Amino acid sequence: MTSSQMNGAMMKQLNDALKEIHEKTGELETTRRYLEDSNLKVKQMTDVNASFTSDLKIQRRIQSKMRKELEISESKRKQAESELEEERKKNAEMARIHKEMENHSTEQKSETLVAQKAIDKMNKGTDVDLSLFFV
Repeated sequence: MTSSQMNGAMMKQLNDALKEIHEKTGELETTRRYLEDSNLKVKQMTDVNASFTSDLKIQRRIQSKMRKELEISESKRKQAESELEEERKKNAEMARIHKEMENHSTEQKSETLVAQKAIDKMNKGTDVDLSLFFV
């Protein structure tokens, strides 16, 4: 082989090597862009996941507070119902006593009327008898 043939062969090898380097550089650049896109997507997904986890924790806290408020409201409702029932019992007892007093009063009025009539009869009889003495 002559030197020009060697130069030609070396030039071809050099061109082939440069072409391969150029191809590999393109592949490397494509891979780098893909990696950057993947990293960005992973970061975005991590942010979304963190936000979701935070929202989920907040939602759980809110649910817990609402459950406690519901329990308190239910307790207050039961207490109010109990107090209302006690008041109903007291009112029923007061109504019963009032009715008894009305009945007793009616009986006393009847007895007083009978007694008044008896007194009036007695007075009538006494008036007649007394008039005989004062003539």
